[in-house]
Amino acid sequence: MSTAATFTPLQTSKWELGVSLVLNFWPALTDAVNSQWGGPESSDKRDWLCGHIADLWESIPDADEFEVESTLLQVMEDEFEVALEDDSAFEVPLPLSSSLLAETERVS
Repeated sequence: MSTAATFTPLQTSKWELGVSLVLNFWPALTDAVNSQWGGPESSDKRDWLCGHIADLWESIPDADEFEVESTLLQVMEDEFEVALEDDSAFEVPLPLSSSLLAETERVS
């Protein structure tokens, strides 16, 4: 799925907010931050991850759910020392991909 699009500043702001909301409600990340598995800067790491995922489609326009899942799993392991064994990392990007696709179609 090629989703490269140029968003207006308002669309970019809404996209970043949406990504932040999805990740902030992801139980695995919430537990990692609340338990400070990433150390005292756990919330900063979560915020960085939100920005990184929001920017992922700009750096990799053909990114799909598997690319996002891989990124989430890597960050959770590297930054929070958590090896996820459930499928939650795959479920996180599903609403993001469909939202991005819908917004891309509106922009085109």
